[in-house]
Amino acid sequence: MKILAIQGSPQTHGNTQGILDHVLEAARRRGADVQTAQISELECLSGCDECFQCQDHPDDIGCRVKDGLTPILQRAMDTDLILLAT
Repeated sequence: MKILAIQGSPQTHGNTQGILDHVLEAARRRGADVQTAQISELECLSGCDECFQCQDHPDDIGCRVKDGLTPILQRAMDTDLILLAT
């Protein structure tokens, strides 16, 4: 199983990260392939401009906005589970 864990707290060593670490360690012990993304470390995030390109092209990333979130969206397309820690 592939898991993408997205950590949304700006505190990289706070309570949210601590809980996430415990959950991900348990998943690893059970054989999961775990990847993480720290939102606060991303370069330049842009908002949605409601162009609906994502709805016109649902089989790929489809978003015309290319920012720091683009690589995470690409990884999310190839994962079994997305875990949000906020």
